[in-house]
Amino acid sequence: MKQSNTMVRSSINRVKKIKAKVLPPTAMSSTELLAIWQSTVIGMDVHKQKITVAVLPPATAEPTEVLEIENHPKAVARMAHRLAARGTLIFVYEAGPCGYEIHRHLTHLGYPAVVIAPALVPHRPGDRVKTNRRDATKLASLYRSGELTRIRVPTRDEEAARDPGACARR
Repeated sequence: MKQSNTMVRSSINRVKKIKAKVLPPTAMSSTELLAIWQSTVIGMDVHKQKITVAVLPPATAEPTEVLEIENHPKAVARMAHRLAARGTLIFVYEAGPCGYEIHRHLTHLGYPAVVIAPALVPHRPGDRVKTNRRDATKLASLYRSGELTRIRVPTRDEEAARDPGACARR
């Protein structure tokens, strides 16, 4: 019995740590939602080599353009500057193994970027087909509708402190 109580406490502590990273869904005000509706939402499915980008212009339900770019800072900057001619942009992507460098790069360039908690993206029952194009489109559409939960992006120091391999490399 004592061992099971310890396991329950450790899992509760893990849940508390995970929840601390997620911003509450009510963090989006009506002003922010209006700004999203008037902006072009760029959904990105990020992988090590490539990024699939879905462009969802204001007042449209489906992305008008889906493209694939190289996962390199120059390619991301070129794409962002090209799309900036369409008006205000908001970039959205899921947190993943590629880290937060894309978020940092886009915010450094002056574009708003939002990182989404992947476990909290709604899925339809039975929808098992997963492609990069569908994921990018889904992120853009769901963010526009206000159904996604943002996470706080850690600083470089916080991210380095969490990296389990950092201690081994020192």
